[in-house]
Amino acid sequence: MGVLPDVRPYRQYVSHNQTVKGIDCTDNLLGHAHALQNAGVGFVIKYVTPSHTFPNKTFTTGEVQGLHSVGIKIGLVSEMDGTSAAGFSSLKGTSAAQNMLARIESLGCPRSMVGWVAIDYDATDEDIDGPITAHFEAYRAVMGSHLRHGVYGSGSVCQKLKERGFVSFTWLAQSPGFDGYYSWINHADVVQHLNPPPLGLSADWNSANDSTLFW
Repeated sequence: MGVLPDVRPYRQYVSHNQTVKGIDCTDNLLGHAHALQNAGVGFVIKYVTPSHTFPNKTFTTGEVQGLHSVGIKIGLVSEMDGTSAAGFSSLKGTSAAQNMLARIESLGCPRSMVGWVAIDYDATDEDIDGPITAHFEAYRAVMGSHLRHGVYGSGSVCQKLKERGFVSFTWLAQSPGFDGYYSWINHADVVQHLNPPPLGLSADWNSANDSTLFW
């Protein structure tokens, strides 16, 4: 059974008042709820993707029910093709929002939950000002107030999209080499860590400053 690793080496710059530990995961978690609870997992984030190419990346109703039955909360992150600027545009932002709306409706997620959008690379200022901004403008136009809004990415991405009002919450990617990592780590609502995952899962540990970010 997995044991929660000591995350202090990766949180020496963080000053969260309250730390809730959880994972983002690409595995099917049916039958793992009690083991995850025993490993100290308080929330699990999985993906909203444009297709069913990787079905284990998305939540099933059974997974959600199992996790909720032991008090583990869930979160959703939209990931189209977030590893380069080519993955972001007005058209793709609209599509991402439509996928997110369909997913939260099928799972019954409340408006109080944060829906995350992943920018999973070290985006340049030009990328942020161009296709990423266009993506978020379109995404927000469709999503409205159906969820609270957050972004996963570099410190620079988190800071700029929050300052521009596209998101209220930020989730800092685990890559210290990404632009703005150390300058934003004290401001992030969720921080992803490099620690080994629990239970041999394809997952990353995270710490959050507020459990109400999740459902």
